[in-house]
Amino acid sequence: MKPKISIIVPVYKAEKYLNRCISSILNQTMSDFELIIVNDGSPDNSLTIAESYAKEDDRVIVLSDINRGVSAARNAGLKIASGKYIGFVDADDWIYPEMYEQLSFYLEKYNADSAVCGYYRESVKRVPYRVTNKCKVLSEAEIHQQVLPGFVHGLPNVVKSSVCNKLYSAELLKKSGALFPIDLKLAEDLEFNRKVLPQAKRIVLLPHLLYNYNALNKSATRSAIKDYHTVYLEKRARSIQYLRENNLDSDDMLIRVHALVAEDVLSDFGYCCSPQCNKNPLKGFESIVRLRDIPELVESISYAKSKYKFSRVRRFILNCFLRRRFLPIFLYGLTFGWLIMPLKMTVKSAFTLLKLGKEKLTGKHTSKVNI
Repeated sequence: MKPKISIIVPVYKAEKYLNRCISSILNQTMSDFELIIVNDGSPDNSLTIAESYAKEDDRVIVLSDINRGVSAARNAGLKIASGKYIGFVDADDWIYPEMYEQLSFYLEKYNADSAVCGYYRESVKRVPYRVTNKCKVLSEAEIHQQVLPGFVHGLPNVVKSSVCNKLYSAELLKKSGALFPIDLKLAEDLEFNRKVLPQAKRIVLLPHLLYNYNALNKSATRSAIKDYHTVYLEKRARSIQYLRENNLDSDDMLIRVHALVAEDVLSDFGYCCSPQCNKNPLKGFESIVRLRDIPELVESISYAKSKYKFSRVRRFILNCFLRRRFLPIFLYGLTFGWLIMPLKMTVKSAFTLLKLGKEKLTGKHTSKVNI
């Protein structure tokens, strides 16, 4: 007999968190599910931990593969999933006992294609993210108006881009034909949802906070800037293609996409020259020069500069970039990378610690959740 839900967990170097993750899934208030754990060539004891659960619980299925990345691991899980509904959990996260009972209940109650819940983001402190204040059902027209535009980088998104706070009908995934993109290093969830949710006729939003996202273990891996040349181009091309495929490519939206690319480049001027990226600032300078040789980037920045209102300083720096005047850009990058960015991080950390201390004194800080 096929299970009601298939829950897919990709695993790589997760031995520190895996017991907590698996236990939280097996302790769900509903029992009609299969747990598909996909070991992505993890060099630690993750596979041993997963297999120990499979020996004790026949709902647990373990797949093992060479290291091919989270997208390939999830796709392997999708290939064998037999549930009516499909969910995803990351190996370093954990979920509340009611999560899949709640999501599947509302999915069936409203005959929806996907159900979405709120979550906690665990970092220096635990921050709640609600997708709605009360249960809400989005029609096909509302999905197109309120959800799909949010799947452009940098724009507000009511449902968030993660797949982990959602439950999908297997029929929806089959209809969309979507798989996770194995050629992307970042934003795999976003690209998956861009393919899936435009096919949805109805999405139900839940006010419940049911997922716990471990942000401390997911700090963005920004490798050498040369890798980000491809990311820039992919971000730009995929965003514009997505807008066109879903009839969202109004002049205003296209301006915003090109402006977001320009803002990304401005941010990376600081990052390239920061000590986190390059101990030698001249290496950062070389990265900036290489960016100028990408014609698609130049096109986006030229378009954004002609249509979008940047501050005087930013407009000046973008002009310098277009005209290959790199010295002002280098000085701008040094100022932001070595002075302003570290100062912002210090101030933000100080305010966070002060707020945490105040909450503890007043008794307001709690990890307890009301479902």
